[in-house]
Amino acid sequence: MVVASDAALRDGISGLYGRSYADEFLRSLMKQGSRFCGVFIMVDRLKELNREAGFASGDRMVADVAGFLLEHSFGGFLFRWSGPVFLLVLESGREESFALTEGIRTALEAERRFSRPVTVSIAIVGSDELHGEDSEQRMASLQSFSRARLKLLERRGGNEVLDQSGADLRDADLRETTMALVMDGDAISTDYIVEFLNRREFSAIGTARGGEALELMEQYKPEVVIADVYLPQFDAFQIRARMLASADLNRVPFVLIVESKTDELVERAHTLKIFHIFEKPVPLVELLGVIRYLVGHGVDVD
Repeated sequence: MVVASDAALRDGISGLYGRSYADEFLRSLMKQGSRFCGVFIMVDRLKELNREAGFASGDRMVADVAGFLLEHSFGGFLFRWSGPVFLLVLESGREESFALTEGIRTALEAERRFSRPVTVSIAIVGSDELHGEDSEQRMASLQSFSRARLKLLERRGGNEVLDQSGADLRDADLRETTMALVMDGDAISTDYIVEFLNRREFSAIGTARGGEALELMEQYKPEVVIADVYLPQFDAFQIRARMLASADLNRVPFVLIVESKTDELVERAHTLKIFHIFEKPVPLVELLGVIRYLVGHGVDVD
């Protein structure tokens, strides 16, 4: 168990090491090639508690949950990740981690020490799922998976453990919203569009790398793709060509983002059945309207 000793690195509410320390710890495990699972534990409806009872009540809840997790962490390393989310790093596989964290979830739900009932949503990401050539890329992969799974758990009402993606996410019970994949070489732009879509009827995930985009498409089978033309590793046209060659992805709508439209670029886009092209800065409301239309009508690949 990590015992906080440096006040500058500790979260003031929970007493745990915070995000910066967690990032360095994870990078160290990745560089060593260690097997681990990142267990992201989100306190359900903390925002509602803050709004209804005030931030002091929310802070007490965070501190109480942190204390509980310290008692039930099975020798793992516990951190305050951000907001309502804790990170428990277990040096074990996904199957064992799932069993352990399901025990945490049920024990917390039954706990009576709190002033009100508490439940958590738990997203597990295994080191075997991560992709990338270095620790920075693998960190980005970890964050993409964790965000997507926590978002899905939130949409489903919380109080659940989720440790996988892919085909299971195609199940109608899990897919209550439209899955969108956003790719932009500018991480800030990616986050901006993802955040905008997540406030609507979408579950959006983003990446700044073409290689990771291909992995995420196989994992999540998005219902719409929004891509900057220039991406590291694979550009948007290469990704689109692969999609058209895939029976699972060839009808997925594709929206292209460019710095400036040129005749050559537009002609190339049309050969790949890309007919919706936005120049930066992207008008988000207009983009939303186009996405809604495309999701409703699909793409003709014949």
